Amino acid sequence: MKTRLPQVLARAAVAVLMAAPNLAAALCAAPPESGRWQNMDDAGDPYRIVITLDDCGDQVLNGQQTQSRLGLRAWVKQSSGQLYGRPKVQARYVVDKGKRWLFAKVPTGGYVDNIWARRDDRGGAKQLYVFIRHKSLDSKPDAESKLRFKAL
Repeated sequence: MKTRLPQVLARAAVAVLMAAPNLAAALCAAPPESGRWQNMDDAGDPYRIVITLDDCGDQVLNGQQTQSRLGLRAWVKQSSGQLYGRPKVQARYVVDKGKRWLFAKVPTGGYVDNIWARRDDRGGAKQLYVFIRHKSLDSKPDAESKLRFKAL
């Protein structure tokens, strides 16, 4: 009687290969903005931004698709030259004027920095384009900043 082991192994290998794309689809890919970014202007504020994928939205719980959670932490340079990390805040994607932006609100004392960020490749180099609307919480005037960051 012939052994059927080679046929069984071949079928098992085909089944694994067919299932592999489905396994890969369940994994979260980090968003293009994720990573550590440093302001291209050494005197710029914030000096550094760190964007993280905090939780992958690849599950269905109670019939509802979970959402990925993103975080943003801004670092500012103090007069001593030391870096101070503001508390990490939750970030989310928004669409404005037909473009997808990562958006976060970062409290900075007398202001709330509304930060919009998106990755921009320039000349083959990864950059993060950041627009900040500094919203005053008192009688000070609001302000805006347009900044570029390089990947670390």
